[in-house]
Amino acid sequence: MKQFKIVAVLSFIVLCIAVIAYGVFYQDSPEEPGDAKQDWQYDKVPNLILTDIRGEKITVGKLEGKVIILNFWATWCEPCRKEFPSMLKLAHASGDKLVLLTISNDDTKQELLNFLKTFNKDYSKELASPNLHIVWDSEQQIASEMFNVFKFPESIIIDKNLNMIRKIAGGVDWESGEIKAYLNSLF
Repeated sequence: MKQFKIVAVLSFIVLCIAVIAYGVFYQDSPEEPGDAKQDWQYDKVPNLILTDIRGEKITVGKLEGKVIILNFWATWCEPCRKEFPSMLKLAHASGDKLVLLTISNDDTKQELLNFLKTFNKDYSKELASPNLHIVWDSEQQIASEMFNVFKFPESIIIDKNLNMIRKIAGGVDWESGEIKAYLNSLF
């Protein structure tokens, strides 16, 4: 009987650890899209210097005067894959009023490039937009260490003064009337 209690307690502990680990490390956001915790709201975005997959250097501080969508995603994330086309269309349609800065958290750059190839046929015009910057975070540290992002997709909307004003957790339709109206109010 004593052995049975020990096994039962150990089994319960292992189960609890598994449930906690699943919640901490599960990357596809199971929640409905929505605004994430806003305790950082109106903080200035860090002045990152990034290099996109085209080799162009982007200094976030030099984007003042434009609205920025800073999107954290990965090609293996189904909600990310689903929202990607609407993000491309939004960026292309918005012209120089908006900068779409996507940070890929894929394990390899080749995974990212292979994914983009699948979109090139239908979205070549959008992928070539000068206001679209796709960055591969080779160390996978920008999302977690600088922006406290652990689930994908997650987007931060940054106003013209480089203030982080809204965080959206989960995949959204970036062409929806609500999103377009919100962004237009910032332009």
